[in-house]
Amino acid sequence: WLAFAAFVLIRRANPDLWHPTLGGEKPMDLAFLTAVVKSAEFPPYDPWLAGGALNYYYFGYVLVAALVKLTAVVPAVAYNLAIPTLFALAFTGAFGVALALVGPARQGRGRTLGFAVLGAFLVAALGNLGEVRLYLGAAASASTTTFSSPVPGLTAVVRTADGLAAAARSGRPLVSHRDWPYWAATRLISHPPTEPGPISEMPFFTYLFGDLHAHGLALPLTLLVFGLAGAIASSPPAGSGPEVLLLTFAALGLGALVAANTWDAPTYGIVIGAALLLRPRRDGSTRREHLAGAAVRGACVLTGAFGLFLPFHRSWGRAYGGFEPWTGSQTPLPDFLTIYGFFLFVLGSVLWFELSHAAARADLRRFLSGSDPRAAFVRNVASVSLLLAAVLFALGRGTSGLLVVLLTATTFALARERSDAGWRLALAAAATAFALLLGSEWVVLRGDVGRMNTVFKFGFQAWVLLALAAAAGASRARSFVLRLPAAARAVWGGAFALLLAAGLLYPALATGARVRDRFDPNGPRGLDGAAFLRTASIDLKGTNVPLEWDRQAFEWIQGHVTGSPVVAEANTDPVLYGWGNRYSMFTGLPSVVGWRWHEVQQRAVVGAGPVDRRIADLRLFFATEDAAEAARVAARYGVGLVVVGPLERSVYGEKGLAKFSAGGPFVLLYENPGVRLYRIATAS
Repeated sequence: WLAFAAFVLIRRANPDLWHPTLGGEKPMDLAFLTAVVKSAEFPPYDPWLAGGALNYYYFGYVLVAALVKLTAVVPAVAYNLAIPTLFALAFTGAFGVALALVGPARQGRGRTLGFAVLGAFLVAALGNLGEVRLYLGAAASASTTTFSSPVPGLTAVVRTADGLAAAARSGRPLVSHRDWPYWAATRLISHPPTEPGPISEMPFFTYLFGDLHAHGLALPLTLLVFGLAGAIASSPPAGSGPEVLLLTFAALGLGALVAANTWDAPTYGIVIGAALLLRPRRDGSTRREHLAGAAVRGACVLTGAFGLFLPFHRSWGRAYGGFEPWTGSQTPLPDFLTIYGFFLFVLGSVLWFELSHAAARADLRRFLSGSDPRAAFVRNVASVSLLLAAVLFALGRGTSGLLVVLLTATTFALARERSDAGWRLALAAAATAFALLLGSEWVVLRGDVGRMNTVFKFGFQAWVLLALAAAAGASRARSFVLRLPAAARAVWGGAFALLLAAGLLYPALATGARVRDRFDPNGPRGLDGAAFLRTASIDLKGTNVPLEWDRQAFEWIQGHVTGSPVVAEANTDPVLYGWGNRYSMFTGLPSVVGWRWHEVQQRAVVGAGPVDRRIADLRLFFATEDAAEAARVAARYGVGLVVVGPLERSVYGEKGLAKFSAGGPFVLLYENPGVRLYRIATAS
């Protein structure tokens, strides 16, 4: 409830659901949510492609829409309650999972709960180290000193200190761009200008920025599935009622992930598979029997996950068609360390502690020198991994080289661990994350924009898995650190605290920047995402136009129009993220065609042709002076409501719009000083 309340305050401070330059994709998200609420059957209708179904992993919107139905809260307000709800569920889910991974309260109940709270913060509230890089870089750029030194790093330190002092004296902000404190940390990966930039997003940014996207909607579900995997790993008796119930819930959770954010399903399917493999063997069972039992149970979970959501699968066409090699630039090692530095420090430390102390070294020597065939296999894997890492470092692929080392070390630690089920699952989660990050350096989903979404989606998953593993790792590392000499303890503890504080700088600095970055700085506060329309205005070809006229028309439609008639309104293609399709956004009515690129992505299985034809037809509908021709276009898409407002006048010109007021098939329904709404006489 505290997490919920904190984000309610953030949404109240900036509830706006559109911004002319930094609004994100809230128009699409609100249109999707409203369409799901209004749909009479499933799949929901597509609010941005009249007559079409929503070809998207939309189940997260269904869960929010169920709350809308139960509470009768209007979507523009429900949207700003959904974000805090999802954040609170993610925070609480991460706490529960971390508590299970930390294991028995061997360090005392207070410390165990403390590490669980740390896990919740690491998943949901921590930022990467990009905030530090942003402000230190800005300070160095602001410096006017001419100091120079041959000592490595000293010049940079002096310039940074001078820039910080100059900013303190002048009172000017270090970072001049108002969006950089919350935006820059998500675009950290350097890339050639010819490539789309990969996205380095973390959960706190997802909820702070406020787009109601699939990965944010699904995050609580991923933590639910991870928690179920932890329960499976604790090994209830085979064939018992608790085991059947757990596997059924795992199938339900995994199936929901497919329908809510398909990208998550393979990763968390692997987590469930790891839990089945890592559970202790039953007394008297052989390794082969254990593997066979895990395979059968895994197959049952996968079959159930697909079967429970079969209606979704039958109506969904996937946009991505497999993987292909990535031949472009890779993530520079400094950028990678900036994104995952805290997690790598904690997990790298605990892996070093685990594999380097005397007992571990003795175990490893005994195992590798034995005659067991597995020893030869492990020796070969270790040799190949180390050779591969060395080659990658030599070729300048430092990120891939580091990931190979971490993946190998994590696998060895996992193979050695026998007693602690929570730590074994944490190691499996870390190994999965390292594999995801390594894979996204070398392969990309076919149909991606460069490797933007591949890095974004799998990097987001890796963040969650590494955060949970790091919470368990911090608990585990404590017992090793306490045995270090005092100086070493101080160094390790100082590095831990410094990196954690650097990550917490992001929520501390980004939150205020995001709250202040409003369309109308003096606009109404509260939870109504449409309230900004009362005071905001937009520039249309040099004319300042108030949005109040559109707002009044939205309210009239919501109070007087029944059903879901198709609306003809301006499409601003080739401009994305514009004010186009605002009626489908705020009323949920299906529009002839929405934002081009988003619809093309949804319908990649049929190409861009149908979307482009609709955009051309919509242009013809508004621009033609022939009312009969416009009526024929309208009939093609079942248009029942026509909007003629400032945006239509700006995009299509006044000449063609005169036909609507000349009578004929167009009948005036509503008007205010800026907007007229028409129905078509032949439309039912």
